[in-house]
Amino acid sequence: MQKTLIFMMICCISQLGLAQKPKLTEKEKVEYRVWKEVVRLAEKKSDTTIINDYIKRNPPSSAYMSTWYTGSKSYLIAKLYWKGKKNKTISLVQAEKMKKDVISLMQQGIDSCLYCSLNGRYYRSIFLEENRDLGKVYQNDMKILRASGFKETYEGIDVSIYTAYSKSGVWAGFNFSPFRHIIPYMNMKGLDKDGKLLSKMRVIPKGYSAFPFSYQYNFANQIHDFNISLFQIEAPVYFNFTKFGNWQNTKQQTNAFYYRPEIGFGSTYFTVNYGYNVQLNKKEQSSIDKHIFTARLSLLAFNKYFSKKEKIEKVDFD
Repeated sequence: MQKTLIFMMICCISQLGLAQKPKLTEKEKVEYRVWKEVVRLAEKKSDTTIINDYIKRNPPSSAYMSTWYTGSKSYLIAKLYWKGKKNKTISLVQAEKMKKDVISLMQQGIDSCLYCSLNGRYYRSIFLEENRDLGKVYQNDMKILRASGFKETYEGIDVSIYTAYSKSGVWAGFNFSPFRHIIPYMNMKGLDKDGKLLSKMRVIPKGYSAFPFSYQYNFANQIHDFNISLFQIEAPVYFNFTKFGNWQNTKQQTNAFYYRPEIGFGSTYFTVNYGYNVQLNKKEQSSIDKHIFTARLSLLAFNKYFSKKEKIEKVDFD
């Protein structure tokens, strides 16, 4: 539910799906500011009639603004739909009508803005998938998305190799995650028969891992580093505030335990981060480096899973 609402909200407020971003006129800029206030009020009162009444009195001045209207309205209805189902405050008949309204409004947005069509189909497919409605509309959306460069979300185990650098020198090691969720980077493009760009959409990678375990070794100083985390966000930003580990220096015969918060950035396959080691057993203070920089490459980069693409000779964007 939350995933759909977030994605639909992004659909309403971003321009990533436009192949050519229209330049707003002064009239449209004023109209857009007023419309945002109307939507904010309707959301606050959980009342879609506020939006309907406004549209009746002030119809959109252009196809571009019509897309904003329908996108915002579909987001609000979807939010009330999920809220009503969760709290059981709407009947099955009301729920079905609201679901149909969301799907219909998103179709209106697709029809009114060809450049935005991939955005609309992408977010509608997510909404339908979460409703387990995998019928004709969903299948057609997925057919077009896959032909345009769509990549499936990956959920499963992950193995990564990585290198690190600290005061002790260069490290090499691996990371194993029993569960990883990653929405890969996508650069979808919808073309006509002549190869002309009709619509495009970029999806920023998003991902996280649960219970990742890492081991790294420093050859110069014969140091073993074992660590485990509860949870880490990997893309588009990287942060891990649950990492604890053990630093074993065989040369100095020391054994140190540490807590290491990490921050950085990442993509589908690659992450770069900085970590700061906080010594837990003070007696071994001199045996551990405070600062460490890490670069990690997921072996999913060599998996054909993310390169799947349906061979479709012709796609109808209408």
